[in-house]
Formats: sequence, structure tokens, C-alpha cells
Amino acid sequence: MEDISAKTLKNRNRGIVLAVLIGGFFILRDFYLHAVRFLPELGVAGYLMHPIFCHKISELIIAGSWLFVAFMANHERARRYPSWMPPDRYQTVLKFTGIANLVAVILATYAWTVVNLGTSPSTTNFTPLVFRENGWVWRYYLALLIIAAALHVIFVGHKSARTG
Repeated sequence: MEDISAKTLKNRNRGIVLAVLIGGFFILRDFYLHAVRFLPELGVAGYLMHPIFCHKISELIIAGSWLFVAFMANHERARRYPSWMPPDRYQTVLKFTGIANLVAVILATYAWTVVNLGTSPSTTNFTPLVFRENGWVWRYYLALLIIAAALHVIFVGHKSARTG
């Protein structure tokens, strides 16, 4: 891997911050709109078990983990770790993100299953989203989330094995 300059590091960090701000705005807006729509109808417990809520939580975990990896990869390539994230702490946080992505795999798989298969009328009676217009998007998007989380777990395992 080629080293990068301090200026390149600064520019890449700006890009990551911009991605976090823009993406964060849209995800929080989406959370809010979803909560306003479904909380009165489902109640808190029903809302927390809703596949779309689980999918959104898995999105946050996966996106946050990969953004963290990108941020720290830039610092590794510049050979300049931030003062708040020395290499030993980075390894600890990286392992934590691997565990968090295992949880994200479970949440995204749950969301994928319910969105594609629905639930029984005797439980939550969720009609599969795949039968609606553009339903194919849910099938493949949630599958990609599962793959992204699984790849993160594999990445963390390889990175931990290399650095000890």
C-alpha cells in the first residue's frame, strides 16, 4: 500500500465527514418519518420488531463500521494515527465493530426474511414488501446489507490475525 500525504489525508477525512453528515441527515430523517408513521399504529414493541426498523439499525451499524475502517485506513496509509485512536485502541474498536456487524447480520437477515416472506396473520400479519411495486429492491438491497456486514466481519478477522 502506498503512503499518502498529510494533505491527501485531510482531504479524504473531509470527504468522510461530508458523507457522514449527508448520510446521517437522510438516515435520521428516514428514521423520524418511519417512527411518526408506525409508532402510533404498532406501539413501541411492535415498532422495535418491525423489519424496516431492524433494517435501519443494521444499516447504521454497517455503514458506521465501514466508514470507520475507511477513516482509519487513511490514517494508517499516512502513518499518522489520531491522538484519540492509537493503534492498540484501533484494534479494540475494530474487533467491537466486527461483533456489532454480527448483530447487523442477524438484524438484516430478520428484515430480509420478514420483508420477503411476511408473517403469520396470528402474529404481526406483515404483508411481504416484495409483492409491492419495486419490491425486488428490498430483496436485493437487504441481501447486499447482509453481504456487507459479513465482509466486514471477515475483514476484521483477517486484520486482527495480521496484527496480532
